[in-house]
Amino acid sequence: APLEGIGQLEALVERRIADGGDGSRDKPAHHVGEPLPVVERGSADARQFVVQPAGVHRISFAQVAGGEFPDIKEYQKVILHDYVGTLYGYTQSATLLNNPENFIYYKPKTELTVTQYDKYFQNPVETSLFLDTTNMDKSSYYLVFGMDDRIVHVNTSCKNGRNLIIFKDSYGNAMLPVLTGSFENIYLCDIRYFEINPISFAINVDCTDMLFAMCSFSAVGPNRNYINTNYHK
Repeated sequence: APLEGIGQLEALVERRIADGGDGSRDKPAHHVGEPLPVVERGSADARQFVVQPAGVHRISFAQVAGGEFPDIKEYQKVILHDYVGTLYGYTQSATLLNNPENFIYYKPKTELTVTQYDKYFQNPVETSLFLDTTNMDKSSYYLVFGMDDRIVHVNTSCKNGRNLIIFKDSYGNAMLPVLTGSFENIYLCDIRYFEINPISFAINVDCTDMLFAMCSFSAVGPNRNYINTNYHK
């Protein structure tokens, strides 16, 4: 069944398209404290999964964490054409289907080793950082890892002795690639599936930095209980 409010979203898309937004303009870099610009076509207002905000949050985190954060030009820019968004996958909206946009993401150029573990940090399996987009549905947004019920360890070529743990929900996945030039080891842990005492885990992996990357619902809604539950394991 269509999501409640899809009519209003379609109207928003149509208004923005009528305003002339074509998604092809180069946007100037924005800074912490400034409002986020509209991304791509107006339909992006109805697609909250566009990756661009990950770069904004990286800037904020960089100011707090310190250290070296490579310029975005040091990453490989990848463009997927005819992207229609996850909302189309749920609604089959003709308005979204007829107004595709470019989905842009950035891949590290440096060498990485990616290992996935189960939620108990056992049974390691080597894998890739990104999913293969060859046969991916045009409404899919899930490029990093594909599932959340696992712990991911990324070992990078940045040999600075800094080990980052990211406690997150699915929104945090998009941040990891743009942090690979700043930490030697990154551990991605979803709070909803993590079955280990977080303090013991942090000690075990010699954690030097910790980041909570999640949507506001997880921070203040029922998902926050997972953090407290894990603390007492």
